[in-house]
Amino acid sequence: MKVSNFDELLPINGMKLGTAFAGILDVDHRPDVVVIEIGNTSNTAALFTSSSFKAPPVIVSKNKISRKKPKYIIINTGIANSGTGDKGISDACHICDCIAELMGVDSDSVLACSTGRVGECLPVPKILAAIPEALSSLSVDGWEKAASGILTIDSGPKGVSKKISFDHEVTITGIVKGSGMIKPNMATMLSFVATDACIDDELLNYALKKVVNETFNQITIDRDMSTNDSVFLIATGRSGSVIDEGNFHVFYESLLFIFQELALAVVKDPIEAEHIIEVSVFNALSDEEAKKLANEVAESLSVKTAISNKKPYWGYMLVALGHLEITDFDTKLVNIWINGCHVVKDGAANKLFSKISDNVFDEFLEIRIDVARGRSVRKVLSNDVLHHAHHRSI
Repeated sequence: MKVSNFDELLPINGMKLGTAFAGILDVDHRPDVVVIEIGNTSNTAALFTSSSFKAPPVIVSKNKISRKKPKYIIINTGIANSGTGDKGISDACHICDCIAELMGVDSDSVLACSTGRVGECLPVPKILAAIPEALSSLSVDGWEKAASGILTIDSGPKGVSKKISFDHEVTITGIVKGSGMIKPNMATMLSFVATDACIDDELLNYALKKVVNETFNQITIDRDMSTNDSVFLIATGRSGSVIDEGNFHVFYESLLFIFQELALAVVKDPIEAEHIIEVSVFNALSDEEAKKLANEVAESLSVKTAISNKKPYWGYMLVALGHLEITDFDTKLVNIWINGCHVVKDGAANKLFSKISDNVFDEFLEIRIDVARGRSVRKVLSNDVLHHAHHRSI
């Protein structure tokens, strides 16, 4: 499925991006090293994979950001530096040290991200040789090249920008990579979002946790959680507009839009995807119960296969709901709608809509499930991709 929402990406005052070709996998001479320079007035929030098997760049960056404000982030594609043990840690640190030395900053202020093949060590000499080119190309207009430079098996670059009116105009721009191995939390991805608003550390971290929980943590495709997931939210403060508790809701509305667009772009990315699937479970006993039930349906291979064949048999959805052992789950109260067609009524086939005609199908398929147990609601986005051809890349 072609991602169609990649528009002109607006520069963020106080942040520059540069790219270079290191030849990590030597694919089409596409940039595979990206460097992000973060201005001195900036605050940075970050979230990393919750996988127990965290990749060395995640371990390194998570430790560093707890000690020092980041000034540079270096990203390489092609090889994920995952499953590489102590050497992987050493390689990530070596690359960060190189930038620190060239730019005259503390090594703790340089973070690393990697994405690509699992179980292979980084070609450190190639990356080190490419760093000067990436640094020399640093530009406030470097977003689009960076969006291409962070890709692995993605079908294309993904990014979005938005302007907001405050005392001074505020801009938010974000890019993301992600295609296969999609499973909360977050999804398999690297994402970099920046704004020129002034936001203190506490509010910025709150905003990132909240918006990721409402977007990237609500997409799932293949149950696989990456070891390298990283998302950054950077506020440079250069616009002169201060975001505080009084106007946070206005800023957050636009931030949510950015993350929603990026999350949707990830789900739409695989070329094999023909349908976007939105599964909403409502009236669950708790948020966690609603999330688990929605994921079971969204990740079911039987449900995906049926949708891919344009035959979304509701029985597979009931089977998926039954995977979880839920105390006092009265299945006779379950109702299901597919694109507005009430296919399951009180736990059984609704004879009026038991068969769904092809005319309910388009790119977007909405599945709404009422479990009649409480008041909690959870929505999950997925697609009908059944496999990923290059799962060695993350």
